[in-house]
Amino acid sequence: METAKVFLLSLLIQGYICISKAQNVCTDQPGSIRVEKKETVTIPCYFSYPENINPTRVRVSWRTAASGRCAQNDFIYNHTDKWLNTSYQWEFTVQGGIMTDRMAAITITILKKLKKSMFCCRIELDNYNQSPDLKWQNQHGTYMLFKGEASVEQPDVVLAVQDEDVAIPCIVHNIKPESIQEVTLRKGTSDVCSENKDVKTRLGKDKIKEYVWQSPQENTWKLLLPIRNVRSSDSGQYCCDVKATPAIPSERQPAHGTQVVTVDPKDSTPEFTATQPGEISAQRGDAVTINCSYTVPPGQTPLWTGVFWRVGGPSGIHAYHPYRLMVDSSYYGRTDLEGLANLRIKDIVETDNATYYCFVMLKFCTGNNSASSVIHYGGGTQLTISGKPQVTSTMKPTHLTTTTTAAHPSEVWKIIVGFVILLILIILCVVLVILKKKGIICEGNTRRDPSSITSGSASLPQGKCENVPMPDIQPEDSTVGQESSDGVLYARLKMEPLQQGAGKKSKEVPSSSDSQVLYATVKHPESNVIYSTVHR
Repeated sequence: METAKVFLLSLLIQGYICISKAQNVCTDQPGSIRVEKKETVTIPCYFSYPENINPTRVRVSWRTAASGRCAQNDFIYNHTDKWLNTSYQWEFTVQGGIMTDRMAAITITILKKLKKSMFCCRIELDNYNQSPDLKWQNQHGTYMLFKGEASVEQPDVVLAVQDEDVAIPCIVHNIKPESIQEVTLRKGTSDVCSENKDVKTRLGKDKIKEYVWQSPQENTWKLLLPIRNVRSSDSGQYCCDVKATPAIPSERQPAHGTQVVTVDPKDSTPEFTATQPGEISAQRGDAVTINCSYTVPPGQTPLWTGVFWRVGGPSGIHAYHPYRLMVDSSYYGRTDLEGLANLRIKDIVETDNATYYCFVMLKFCTGNNSASSVIHYGGGTQLTISGKPQVTSTMKPTHLTTTTTAAHPSEVWKIIVGFVILLILIILCVVLVILKKKGIICEGNTRRDPSSITSGSASLPQGKCENVPMPDIQPEDSTVGQESSDGVLYARLKMEPLQQGAGKKSKEVPSSSDSQVLYATVKHPESNVIYSTVHR
């Protein structure tokens, strides 16, 4: 009898141990994804289970809900059996999914604004050789936040080096900062924000403006809620709650907060290492890749791996972050990951000359949908920039760096047109100078009153033409007669010969009604001074 009791107790203990191990199952999904109508998005689901379990089949299915926990909501898609709930196709279509080692993803095309915008993955392990079969699902799901609508979101992870000051970003979309009434930051250990109650920061309307920063995205602002002098005890989940006028619906507020993960730079025995080269060079205007590799502790499989790059020091700005709004504006849109952890920087500029640090974060499943994370970084890579100098401009407050490149075609045409106009003006000036010197163009007014010409006192005014071209007309053909009065000689001319003579040199003959210009020259008998006057 005692032997039977011992045997039964042994079975119970073995069963308890087996169940305990079996409960080390987890899933991990992004907290939210911003989408537009008719946009195709992919939602990843990472999952983990004990290494000693060898399932015969892994089933992946997806639920949808309006808000809250995933719980017992409707199934929309079975990844393994390719089953689709057609009653939801009027809101979205499922194009299928991908399946790799401990990662599944569903691809959805959003047709219109969803009535149920939260998607949760569920994992089932068919385990015919062992008991029991395992079934578990994500708790908070992934929310679809529509662009153009008021919403609040947070990055999934913020890393921190001990003793540095960090900020938890609370990102608000399409909400004017002046309409925000209150912001509350809560801390806890749960992946679900509604379960985290410890208030760390509460800002009233009078303080909010001190923490608001413009984001590179349009109609988007960042509320940066600080944590000073970070310690390991500051690790945990932080959830942001925004109260505004009008009110923001609960399904557009974060259901999954930001996990703060700290790293101790003095840790001499890290669980794993990250390795990167000590120095690398690049040319201005080119692209460069900075390599980073890491090891995984033996016998462990990460639930999720995150890679981050910081500049200038371990506590510097982010050159790369999985959540792009965490990237510093001077690198925004220019960096990405290449391979597992390599940093790719394009359009290199002078200010990229700095030291880059590779951070690797490993998240391990430690219980039933419970995980812990460790993070370490490499020794830094000095990027040296060479090549012709570039002109860069810094725009505040976003600090966007602009690189001078080849001129746009329209700018080239403007330069050419300007040069042609300048050349024409120079030619015209040269022609005018030549005409003036030859007497073809006269300065000043050449019209003078005959009464102003007196013997021995008049002289040729300066700046007047000394050689005025005369019409090609013989005097005998045009002179009617001469008259003199007070020493001034007048001549009467026939208009017809003048018109005929002018017609020899021009195709257009002025009419007799037009004003005519007549030339007369008089030579003073004693002073040999030539006087000229013009009558119209």
